[in-house]
Amino acid sequence: MSKVVRRLGISAVLALLATAPVSAAVLPVQATLDLAFAGFGSGQFVGAPGSASSDGVGGAATLPPGILSGTHEFTFPPLLAFVSGIRISASGWTPAPASNLALSWNGTTGTMGMNASAYLMTGSFTGAEIPLGVFGVGGTAMGVISTLLAITVQGNPYQLGVVTLMGGLNGQTHTVTATGYDARTPNGAGTLVLVSPLVISVEAWNGTPLGSLAGIATLTLELPEPGGLALLGLGVLALVGFAARRR
Repeated sequence: MSKVVRRLGISAVLALLATAPVSAAVLPVQATLDLAFAGFGSGQFVGAPGSASSDGVGGAATLPPGILSGTHEFTFPPLLAFVSGIRISASGWTPAPASNLALSWNGTTGTMGMNASAYLMTGSFTGAEIPLGVFGVGGTAMGVISTLLAITVQGNPYQLGVVTLMGGLNGQTHTVTATGYDARTPNGAGTLVLVSPLVISVEAWNGTPLGSLAGIATLTLELPEPGGLALLGLGVLALVGFAARRR
């Protein structure tokens, strides 16, 4: 009788494990977004609890909008004499935090825009909105600083691999670098790190180039291993063993 019980238990476990998803898993996610400008530090947006879909290593992934949000200020080195820092917040001259749009990753490239702008700071005064809607997506956006300077923001989609950018303003050069990689397992769990380069070019009112600021956004998705079915299977096996010993 105990052999029959064990066989039935093992069959039940195999049947449960056979139903486990092997692709397009929906998993809890811890998302973070690091935004580094000009090699002088970075601001980190830490995601609220949420879930993401993941096809596993080399496959697609998505992240819902609004999981990442925050407001960050960066202290500037003397790249521009009249600029003391940058504030990143929601677009439209409001103190609301910036937030992410949905991530769409196809395994090779992907997009995740931000409802965000960069605001140049001079002491306690904040002005000169620079739209950042193209970062993480691609394309260009324009801004001006008191009609004296023209700003061009060049955004790019997210990608894997090593990204290194150099820039220079006011006679000072800087470098930013980051690495994107896919360390997910076939069932979708693991770590996915994506990087998106960003360049802010500065020109004088007459079109004379003055230099550029380099930046890189690093998006990290931590997707925990789904263990529910495995734990359930172990529980069934333990009960089977206990029942077999009682007979």
